[in-house]
Amino acid sequence: MRTPLRFPALLGAFAVMALALPVDLAAQTDPVAGAWTLDWEGPRGTQTLTFDLTREADVLGGTVTMAMMNREMEMDVEGTVDGATVVLTFEFAGPGGGRAGGGRGGGGGAPPRGGGAMGAPTFRFEGTLVDGELRGTLATPRGDPVDAVMKRPATR
Repeated sequence: MRTPLRFPALLGAFAVMALALPVDLAAQTDPVAGAWTLDWEGPRGTQTLTFDLTREADVLGGTVTMAMMNREMEMDVEGTVDGATVVLTFEFAGPGGGRAGGGRGGGGGAPPRGGGAMGAPTFRFEGTLVDGELRGTLATPRGDPVDAVMKRPATR
């Protein structure tokens, strides 16, 4: 004698499994969107940039965080994706909350170096997605481009 298929029980099991899946499946399958880290040698030693990238078609956005002068600075990132090539740019936000030059209240300080439209130092990363890493160069306001590899942060 065959046991009848219990459809409600089967449907319930599938519902429980679906709830266990990540909510944003698109972000999980996009090879570029999400969290990244990049270590580079700056004038004050090793600097770590932490990216949180979003993607809509071939346009990237998001934020990058960098520790400087015992503070974390967060800057907006803009970029593009063309096949496996990724280009990101961001302007350094000064320590006073203003752009480059800083001081208290974002006013005074040394004149900005480098290059954005407002004179704010601009960083540019250009790389290619290879084996789950973004490998390329990081152009900093203070020097020639350096070899750089962006990696996914280690999971805990």
